[in-house]
Amino acid sequence: MTKVRLPYKLIFLIIIGALTFFLLKFLKNHIPNGISSFVNFVVFLAFSFSFFRILGKYIEKTGITKAKQIGSQVKLMGYILSIFIAFSFFKELSGVILTFGTVTGIILGLTLQPVLGNFFAGVLIMATRFIEVGKKIRILSSSIPFMLTPLPPYKYFSVENADLGYKGEIIEVDWFFSVLKTDEGKIVKVPNLLLLNSAVIDYRDEKEFTYSLRLEFPIKMKRGWNLEKVKKEIEKILKGYNVIEGPYFNEQSDKDYVFIRLKIKAKDENWEEEKSNLLIKILSLKQKVGAK
Repeated sequence: MTKVRLPYKLIFLIIIGALTFFLLKFLKNHIPNGISSFVNFVVFLAFSFSFFRILGKYIEKTGITKAKQIGSQVKLMGYILSIFIAFSFFKELSGVILTFGTVTGIILGLTLQPVLGNFFAGVLIMATRFIEVGKKIRILSSSIPFMLTPLPPYKYFSVENADLGYKGEIIEVDWFFSVLKTDEGKIVKVPNLLLLNSAVIDYRDEKEFTYSLRLEFPIKMKRGWNLEKVKKEIEKILKGYNVIEGPYFNEQSDKDYVFIRLKIKAKDENWEEEKSNLLIKILSLKQKVGAK
């Protein structure tokens, strides 16, 4: 855990807040009551919002588990709490502020609908933990263009399925957008409303990894080789692997080749290296039997 000192901004804000409180208390008898209440209301909200914003950022820098998520929630709950306290302390202004707030809210709600949509989506995402910082996910949405490379065609000889969407680690969940760092290192900022309306594949509980292979083998082979012998040799290669399906012969890819298909459960999360090593062994056999 990273040690972070209490920020000077927070200490300075507390001191200024205390001095302002005593100053307003002293001036209370020298200015009209309505103006005094309004000034107190505004000053209280300004200082309380600043306090929780600085406190939230301080928590995010501590390095504790889920620091960013906790910091964001502290800011959100602090803002809501500040508003409730402000209305309870300054009851004489409640009617005026509510009326003004209603009219202003309708106007802003119509003009800032996309912005407010992202804001409330962000609140819902953080409250329900729809996604969390540090988790690996894949976003499936037609609103975020994503496609596989169409060429060369041999890319589609594999039987592994492809989920069309960006995959990566969530590094930030903010009020209006969330930040995803892809496996290639790209930074993708996704609006919260779009994210909430998308399907999300969550890889947090992914403990078992499976992969598939689909390879062409020639029908005409060197003397002493045939498909039955090839299958037995592949079964020898597969000893020590957790085979789920196969090896199976599939329909011919053309008049000279046939497909061999199999599916394997990986020993650990390093399935790509395991698949690569297995592929080398089977391709070596393919060269041995006479495939060009």
